[in-house]
Amino acid sequence: MYALNAAVALLACASSAMAMPKFGFGAGNGCLTKDTAESLVNNFIKLTNGDGFNEDLARSIIRKDLVDTSGSVGSVINSGGVAPVPLLGPTLVGRADFIEANAAQASTPYEALNIYWTCDVITFRFKIAEGPFAVQPVLGISILETVPAPKGNKHPFQIKTVYGELNSFAFLVDLGVYEPLNITAPPAPERRSANFRRDTM
Repeated sequence: MYALNAAVALLACASSAMAMPKFGFGAGNGCLTKDTAESLVNNFIKLTNGDGFNEDLARSIIRKDLVDTSGSVGSVINSGGVAPVPLLGPTLVGRADFIEANAAQASTPYEALNIYWTCDVITFRFKIAEGPFAVQPVLGISILETVPAPKGNKHPFQIKTVYGELNSFAFLVDLGVYEPLNITAPPAPERRSANFRRDTM
């Protein structure tokens, strides 16, 4: 549907649960818990990394009226321009758009660095994993607003709103859209030791 479907993959999630710092609020009673928050982001990454898309899973955890907004992802889709995606408007509207975009998603591995959650919102930092899309480091932050799923749904929560921002220029370099001017890393600054004088009486 869009020129650079790979951009959509940068909106989420988690891998190594034990190594990742996590912070949260709420303990059941209609609120997200550690397990449900981690389950949502783990399933979301399966849908958006280009390697594990499953339409049944998408219909289970994504609300039909999903709204996905990201100015930086819009910049990537537009290759740095202002069209076809309006930079101040939604990137995807509705579950059908989400399914269409991610079913054709190119493989773009990424990992969560931190996960935080409240009663109904998950926030996480992420980084593009090593590989062809990691020529330059790409970091980002995503926010998932959730609602309780309809009765009988396989998963207890669904994602209604997504906000995500990332280092879009670095990602455009990784995609080969732009060639950086400085292709070599600057030398590391000289390490200096701090000397303190101790006066005695």
